Amino acid sequence: MMGVAYLPLINFILSDAIVLWRAWLLWDRRAVLFILPFLFLVCTVVATILDVILATDGFITHSMRKLNTGTAFGLVLLGLSIGTNLWATSFMFIRAWQHRRFLRSVFDKENAKSKAEKTLAFLIESGMIYICILVAVITTQTSSMVWVEVLNRIIVQLVGIYPMAIIVVITMRLSATDILSLP
Repeated sequence: MMGVAYLPLINFILSDAIVLWRAWLLWDRRAVLFILPFLFLVCTVVATILDVILATDGFITHSMRKLNTGTAFGLVLLGLSIGTNLWATSFMFIRAWQHRRFLRSVFDKENAKSKAEKTLAFLIESGMIYICILVAVITTQTSSMVWVEVLNRIIVQLVGIYPMAIIVVITMRLSATDILSLP
């Protein structure tokens, strides 16, 4: 039961690691730019471990938690996750903007979009959607209504799917337009 209860937290950590990794790659592996979000990720892992230890010792009971974020450590985890994703998505936005400026200066085309731009747009859009999902998780933690429980179950699945979807899209070098035009 304990393992199943903490799978969502593992999904959050993996998602954050993948978001950070893709932004780091876009910035030519410049470690200095990603010290703060890397520290956020490390703190997320530490908060998760502390949450597990406290739950194992009986300090936190199952009834005290919703989506494993009803504890202080769980809320810290979500806050750190939002920080990591905001940082990484912002840096991807900056890189996309730089790329767009470069293309305009070289080709002098206003409306032409390269495949790289489309992929960057997909990464930025998916990052913003993921941040909205995390904010939804935090805002639903104070309610015990049935629809909130259903929403929490859906969010856990989305968080689990998100990292794999990003890896597949990047590996296949698909753009947002390619994805939307798939049958």
